[in-house]
Amino acid sequence: MKQDQVMPRSRDAVPEGSVPGRRQILKGAGVGAAGMAALALSSPALARSRAAASQGTMPAQEPVVWRCQTAWSLEDDFQSYIKTLADVLGMLTEGRLQLEILPAGKVVPTDALAEAVSSGRLDACHRTLTLDSLRQPSIGLWGSGPAFGMDALTLLSWHRYGGGEALLQEIYAASGLKVHSLLYGALPTPAFGWFKRPIARVEDLNGMRFHAGGLAAQIYQELGATVFQLPIDEIIPALRRGEIEAAEFSTLSGDRALGLPEVLKVCMLQSHHQVAEQTELLINAERWAALPPAWQAVVEQATQAVTATLIGQQINKGATHYIEMREVQGVRFYKTPESVLRAQLQAWDRVTVRNSNGDPVFARVLDSMRRYAQRCVGWYTDSTADRRMAYNHYFMQRSPKGSKE
Repeated sequence: MKQDQVMPRSRDAVPEGSVPGRRQILKGAGVGAAGMAALALSSPALARSRAAASQGTMPAQEPVVWRCQTAWSLEDDFQSYIKTLADVLGMLTEGRLQLEILPAGKVVPTDALAEAVSSGRLDACHRTLTLDSLRQPSIGLWGSGPAFGMDALTLLSWHRYGGGEALLQEIYAASGLKVHSLLYGALPTPAFGWFKRPIARVEDLNGMRFHAGGLAAQIYQELGATVFQLPIDEIIPALRRGEIEAAEFSTLSGDRALGLPEVLKVCMLQSHHQVAEQTELLINAERWAALPPAWQAVVEQATQAVTATLIGQQINKGATHYIEMREVQGVRFYKTPESVLRAQLQAWDRVTVRNSNGDPVFARVLDSMRRYAQRCVGWYTDSTADRRMAYNHYFMQRSPKGSKE
């Protein structure tokens, strides 16, 4: 092999029915809906919520229905996130709080979601924060870049326990947006990108017409690519017409659902451009304030409980789709060279310096993330063995020389 192509392993068979549907997930064992609800309802907040409901402090008449537009089509992989949350909220409130899920563009364009929620045109929206980084670069830090070594779950920890939640609400308020934000879900690291041929060195990106979104687009620009930030539904048509040559989009499951394996057969795995992304339920401030405290507790705790379900779902789906794309769709996976990964880190440093100089809020968010990552990622890396060693021990051992397979 001339490059680090990720080779198939004999035990990578795709088990039949290994990608459960939403209902299967909710009914399954472990972190299924029943187990998840039990876990969620065991928390003091939700225990109080159920008690309040039984005492009649939660309205029992007409159900509260929030019109919630998402940033994706109904077929997109990300829709499973909001659909799972909607199912759980309906279950926990016995149908009295419902989400009416609308696809991208149904009421407003995706880049106008936050304003539509603030004005009350929509009750809520579902998106990733990286989609809003063109309007407000500091918001793009919730997901973009190497995040000082944090993964999506660690970034959620920073958001909840390290000051991120207060910073985000401050950013929204300063922008004049009357909204309440709830982050949930932890996305796997996306691929570096999809290409016509493997990327062996940074210079291979020079002048390449490349789609990238959010703050990550600035990383690829620093690496020499000619970057286009296209609407999601225009990425595949632009590739087919030759208007762009390559693209990054989302998780492997999201890339597959979009159709990238149908037009590009080389995927470069591992990247620093978007390692810690999560999804957001953004709610109109008046709609949120109108909920009784018990209902607010239900919604908040449900997003946390659903995160556990979605992490398990993404692990299973990601592994299954990875194998299917390689074995069935003919995708060739390669490891992004270390020299390119290091160049990404250096590019991100330039991006953050440039944005910090012109935006004090950007600098504050970045500093808060840095301090949390130094403490928490430092602890994690010091105390956790590299999983690659154990994986190689059990699955990559070669037979002793001279032995018969």
